[in-house]
Amino acid sequence: MANESFEDGTVYWPELKASSIESGRYLIFTCACGVAEDAGWELVKVTHTISEVIWEFDRNGDQKFTFDKSNYLVQIEACENSMNLSEYPLAVEQAIFPELNDENT
Repeated sequence: MANESFEDGTVYWPELKASSIESGRYLIFTCACGVAEDAGWELVKVTHTISEVIWEFDRNGDQKFTFDKSNYLVQIEACENSMNLSEYPLAVEQAIFPELNDENT
């Protein structure tokens, strides 16, 4: 069964790739139209430790995902190497970020 928290969403590649470099808040998911708020997406808090990459965000309740850091980096690089963006551009080439308020900063 698919996780309902991820319905109406698509990965925004530039932010996913950026999340592999350092901790921060990233728009990893957005609506297929590119407007994050259309599908209720907000920024994902990404934390890098020595051995893990942790995602935390609110989507139908608090969500937390922990990844092995070395595997995370390898998989993002593998995805990038297998994508042929010149022949097959991503569905979402630009995204409109959600408006930030004090809760999101």
